[in-house]
Amino acid sequence: MTQMEQIIQGAGASAQLLADFRALAEATTMDGAPRHAPRPVLNWLARVIVGREGGPNRDTPLYELCHLVNAIEAGGDGPDRLLLFFLRGSRVTRQACINHIDAALGATGWQRQGFTRSDDGLSIQYGDSEFSINFGRMPFLIALYEFLCGMEDYAFYGELTGIFETMVAEAGTTKGIQQAANAIARRLRRYRGAYLSFAPQNERFEAIYGFLRERNPKLPQAIMDDDILDFWRHHSGGDDFRLYRTVFNAFVKFIQALDVAATGSAAESAGPIGTDRAGGEVDPPDGSVDEPQDNGAYDTYGDWRTPFSVLDEPPAAGIKFFKQKGERAPIELLMEYGPQAIALPRAFLRLDSFGPTQSAITTDLQVKRGAASVRRRISCADCETYPAKQAGFENALVHVQNLQKATLHALNNGGAESNVVALHPSGLDIDASAMGQIADDAARAFRALTRKGFNDAASKDGALKDESYMDGFRVGAGAILSIAAQLEGFLAALSRLDAMEPGLAGQHADDQAVFRAQFTRIYGDAL
Repeated sequence: MTQMEQIIQGAGASAQLLADFRALAEATTMDGAPRHAPRPVLNWLARVIVGREGGPNRDTPLYELCHLVNAIEAGGDGPDRLLLFFLRGSRVTRQACINHIDAALGATGWQRQGFTRSDDGLSIQYGDSEFSINFGRMPFLIALYEFLCGMEDYAFYGELTGIFETMVAEAGTTKGIQQAANAIARRLRRYRGAYLSFAPQNERFEAIYGFLRERNPKLPQAIMDDDILDFWRHHSGGDDFRLYRTVFNAFVKFIQALDVAATGSAAESAGPIGTDRAGGEVDPPDGSVDEPQDNGAYDTYGDWRTPFSVLDEPPAAGIKFFKQKGERAPIELLMEYGPQAIALPRAFLRLDSFGPTQSAITTDLQVKRGAASVRRRISCADCETYPAKQAGFENALVHVQNLQKATLHALNNGGAESNVVALHPSGLDIDASAMGQIADDAARAFRALTRKGFNDAASKDGALKDESYMDGFRVGAGAILSIAAQLEGFLAALSRLDAMEPGLAGQHADDQAVFRAQFTRIYGDAL
C-alpha cells in the first residue's frame, strides 16, 4: 500500500472515497505516464482529503484554489478556460502550468484588472490586499480541483461549477473568494463525514496520531495499555482530554478507524477466486477457521454493540434477565467496550476503577460540595481495587451461566419448532444420562430465578404456562451467550495480568498513586 493510500485508509476511508481518490491517482496521459506526481502532490492531496493539511485552518488549500480559479478565469478569453487548465490530459508540472498561462496571456492578455504574472507565479490585487500563488504550488491545487470535481462519481461537479461562476462574478474583493471557499469546505466536510469512519476535523484524532507517531514513526503498531495512560498524563491539562474516559473513548475510536483501514486494505489486496495461478487467482477457502490470535493487532476489534442493547429491546425486554443494580451495573461498562476492553485490560481496569471517581470530582466542583469531599476523592482511597473488580466479574459470570441454563430450560419447554437452532442435534455425542443431568440443572436454574419471565411464566411441573415469553428467550439467548463470552475473555486477560509482577493488587496500588498525583495536578488549584 502506498503512502498516500495509508493516509487515506488510516482515517477509515470507505470504498467510495478510495474509488474517488484512485480515479485521480491512476489517471494517465496519452502516452501512459501518470498525470500527477505521487510524491509530493498526491501525498499532500491525501492529507487534504482527510483534513490533515492546511495548518491551523484546514480550509486554506480551498482558499488558495479559489484564488487560482479567479486568476485562470481572468487570463485570456478562450472558452472552457478552467477545463483546459485544470483538467487537461497532459502531465501536470510546474513548467506545464507556466507554459499554459503564458500561452493564454500571450493571445489576449488579462481580461480584468489587478492580475500580475511574475517570475515566481501570479499575484492578484484585491483593493488594499494582495494574494500570490507560486507556479510550484499549482500542480497541488490542480490535483485538488480534479478530486473535488470527481467526488462521488462527479456528483459535486455541477455545484462546484456554479460556486466558481458566482465567485468570479464577485471576485473584485476577497469576500467572494472567502464565500466560495466556505461553500466548498462545507461540502467537503459532509463528504468526509459520509465516507471517513473517524471524522478528521476532530482534533482528538490528530493529537493521538501525533503522539503515537512520536513513539513509533512506523504506524500502525499495536496500541498498548500504557499508551492511553501516558497520553492522558501529558494532555489532561487542557479541556479536551481532562477526563480519562474521554481519552479511552478517543483511543477506541482511533483503533476502530485503523481497523477499518486494515480491513479495507485486506479486501483490496485479496486475490480473485479461481484456478488460474498465472492470472493471480487463489483457491477458495476450505471452510476451516484458524484459532484467533490475541496479538493486539487492529483486526481484533471490529464493530461492537453491547449485548444489553438487545436485552433492552422487545421481545427480550419483556424478560428480566438482569437486575439493574446488583447484576447489570457491575458489568455494563465492560459490555459497552467488549473486545476493546479485552485487548486493553489494564487500560479498561483504570477506567472502571478510577473513572467514576474523576466524574465524582467534577460533580463535587460543579455543585460546590466542599474541599473535604474533593480531597477524599483525589486520594483515590475509595476506588475499587483490581482484585475486587476481578471477583465481581467472576460473580457476574456465575449469574450469566445460570441464565444460560435457565434460558435453555425455557427454550426446551417451548417446543423444538420455536427454537432458532436444535438444542440437541442428532450428531452430538452426548448420552441420555448426561442430557438428563443438563436438563435437570437447567430446570433448577430456571426455578431459582424469581423475576419476570421466569417464576411467573412456569407451571408447577416446570413447563412454560405463558409462551408469550418464548420470543424473548430465543432472542435473549444470543445476547446472554455474548455476555458470557466477554466475561470469560476479560477474566482470562485479568489472569494474565495477575501473573505478571506485581500482580493485580500491586498494579492497582501503582495506578492509584499515578491517578492520585494526576488528579492533584488537574484539580488541586480548585481547592
